[in-house]
Amino acid sequence: MSHEIRELTIPALGEGAATGRGIVIAAPFSAGDTVQAGDTLLEVETDKVTLDIPAEEDGTLESMLLSVGDEVQTGQVFATLSVATATSHPQTNEPGQTQASQSPPSDASTPAVKPAAPDSTLAAPEPEHTLAPANPSTRRLARELGINLARITGTGKHGRITKDDVKRYAKQYIQATAQTPGAKPVDRPLPDFSAFGPTHREPLSNIATATCNNMTHAWTRIPHAWLQETMDITDLENWRQQNKEKVRQLGGSLTLTVLLAKAVATALQSFPKLNSSYDEQTNEIVYKDYIDMGIAVDTERGLVVPTLRQVNQKGLIVLSSELSQLSEKARTNKLSPQDLQGAGMTISNLGGMGLSAIFPIVNWPQVAIIGLGASEVEPRFHQGECVPRRRLTVTLGFDHRIINGADGARFLVHLKTLIEDVRLMLL
Repeated sequence: MSHEIRELTIPALGEGAATGRGIVIAAPFSAGDTVQAGDTLLEVETDKVTLDIPAEEDGTLESMLLSVGDEVQTGQVFATLSVATATSHPQTNEPGQTQASQSPPSDASTPAVKPAAPDSTLAAPEPEHTLAPANPSTRRLARELGINLARITGTGKHGRITKDDVKRYAKQYIQATAQTPGAKPVDRPLPDFSAFGPTHREPLSNIATATCNNMTHAWTRIPHAWLQETMDITDLENWRQQNKEKVRQLGGSLTLTVLLAKAVATALQSFPKLNSSYDEQTNEIVYKDYIDMGIAVDTERGLVVPTLRQVNQKGLIVLSSELSQLSEKARTNKLSPQDLQGAGMTISNLGGMGLSAIFPIVNWPQVAIIGLGASEVEPRFHQGECVPRRRLTVTLGFDHRIINGADGARFLVHLKTLIEDVRLMLL
C-alpha cells in the first residue's frame, strides 16, 4: 500500500464585491490527525454565510496551513492530505519541481501589470520645513481638497504650482483609487469622544466587515438613480387574502413579496437590460437569459439575500414554498454559497417595519433593485366614486451607466400594469 499527497483548496465562496474571500472561524484538525470523508476540516465565514469545508476522502493530514482568524480566498491551498493508494506510482521530481508544486496556481484573470496604489499621503499636511511655491488661492484650494502640495510638481513659471496642477493631481488620485483593487481614501481619525462622556468600543464582526466592504464598493462604483411609482394593489391584496389559506395548506406562504417577485420577473422579460450586469473590464453588458430574483431577508446576523430561482417559469404555489424554505435557511444560518449567487435583480421589502418608502442600494454585480414600503389605504377616485384603495410605493434603484431614466420609467409603468391587474401577471 502506497500513499499519495493531495493538496486541499478552498472552494468557491460566493459572489459580490468581496468575491471568494472569508475568515476561518474553526479548524478542528491539525497535522498528523486522521480524517474521514465528510469530516469538517474548516469553517469559513463569508459576508453572508458560514461554510463547512469537508474532507472528500479518508487520509492523514500532512499539514494544516491555516488557523482561526486567517483570511482565505477561493482556490487557496489550506492543507495537504496523505491518501492511501492501491498501486505505487514513483515519481522523480526535477530540480525545483517540489517548490513549484507547493505554490498556489496563479489566477489567469489577474493582469500582468497592476496600477500602482494611490499615494496614501494625499491628505497629509505639508511639512512645515517645506514651502511649495504656490499663491494663496492655490493653497486654499489644496487645503479644501485635502491635498499635500509637497506631492505636486508645479508647471507654472519657476516651478510654481497652479490651481490646474492641484485639480489634475486630485483627478489622477481619484482615478488611481478607482482602478486599484482594495484601494480606499485615507481614513481620518475620529475625535476623542471620551472627552465628552463615557464611551465603549465593539469590533465589527466578520460578516459586518464584509457587508461594509460590499456596500462601499456598490456605492462608490455605481452611479445610482431612483424612480418611484405608487401602485394600486387593492385587487391584488383581495386576491391574496382569498387564496393564502389554500397556499398555506400546500406548504407555502402567499406573501406580497412573492407576488411582487412574480410580477417583477414577468416585467423583466420585456426589459432584459434590467436583468443584466456591466463588465467594466471588457466594457460589455452581460445579459442573463434566465430570471432569478434576490430576496432580502432580515436575520439576527444581518441582512442576507438568497436567490429565488427561475421565477418566471414557476407558479406562485411553488415559488411561495421555495421562498419560505430560503427564508428559514437564512434565519437558521443554513444557506450555502450557491443560495446567494446568480440573481439578476433584488427585491428589498421593508414594508413590515411601517416605512412608506425606501431608497435601496443596488446589489452589485446587478444593475437594478426594487424597494418596497408599507401599503396604505387611501381615499381615491375609482370608477367614478371616492372609495378606499390600498396603495403601495415601489422604488426602482438602478445603475445609471446602463439604465437611463426613460427605460426605468417604462419598466415601472409596465410593472404597475401587471400589479394592478392580477390577471395579466398570472398569464
